[in-house]
Amino acid sequence: MQLVQSKHPLHFTRFDRVKDTSLLARASIVLLFIPLFFIDLGAKHSPITVEFFEACHCIFFFLAGLLTFPLIKLPAKQGVVWAVSAVFFLSLIIETTQEWVGRSFQWADIYRNLLGFCMGACVIIFSKTPNSARKIKAAICFCILLSLALFERSPLITQIASQLYMRTNLPILVDFEHEFELLNWSAKNATLSYSEDALFIDAKSSKKMAKVSFKHFPQDWSEFEDVVVRVENVGKGPIKVKLVIGNTEQGDKLTKEMIASPGLHLINMHYHKRVEASDINRFTLFAKSTASRDMAQLKLHSVYLEQANQANNRVSEDM
Repeated sequence: MQLVQSKHPLHFTRFDRVKDTSLLARASIVLLFIPLFFIDLGAKHSPITVEFFEACHCIFFFLAGLLTFPLIKLPAKQGVVWAVSAVFFLSLIIETTQEWVGRSFQWADIYRNLLGFCMGACVIIFSKTPNSARKIKAAICFCILLSLALFERSPLITQIASQLYMRTNLPILVDFEHEFELLNWSAKNATLSYSEDALFIDAKSSKKMAKVSFKHFPQDWSEFEDVVVRVENVGKGPIKVKLVIGNTEQGDKLTKEMIASPGLHLINMHYHKRVEASDINRFTLFAKSTASRDMAQLKLHSVYLEQANQANNRVSEDM
């Protein structure tokens, strides 16, 4: 009897049937990590920690794809459709039930889960099939999905880069030598721009205080005792400037106010033993013109930390 060769050989269109029970065991381990998706990522976590946990969606489902996709005993295209549908509905169930532990439903998490799993599936398709055309398609799909994942996780990448940059420049938190340092700042009732090695703050209203917040900075300030802010009033009249630092979770905060005439000013705040310096997560600068019709305009030149003796020496030199 003559055997007729199939137009599409089995090993070209189907994945190898799993005989190694260890693979099934490893796939079962994946299910044990599902409770991690029910961790409450509230305000007690730093922004970079929250962003990292969000990235874990992609990482976890990428590993899940590597371990579980070979278990699907279907042709490649049908296997992909079935697996992606299963991941979607599983993610939907996870996101819905997360509300029981205080976490909100997020379509972005489902998107991350699908990205991760599909990347894992692409790796399996690339490694399993001997078909060069299918390998190329799998590689292209993986590169596209990886690009989407990196773009979606750009806040985490930015925060990690900012943390590394600032930690190498301590005690200087920011001095605006590079324009990308503006990424660490957000504003309310004001517009921000880069101007002559400084952050230019232009208030949008004369009635409301401009609010500028520093984010993604190193939270452990316990090695130092003072924070010094160099600001310049570039307007024509005096403005009211208020600096607030502290820990929002513990309710600790320090406030210092001053009336800044046109020109350069130093705002020094001694925080040692007054707030929890090992976990400072708030740094906010407020500004408002003292004139009813004028809008505040100022430049923030630098923010740096000092030891108490350094602050005393600087004050004596100024005198």
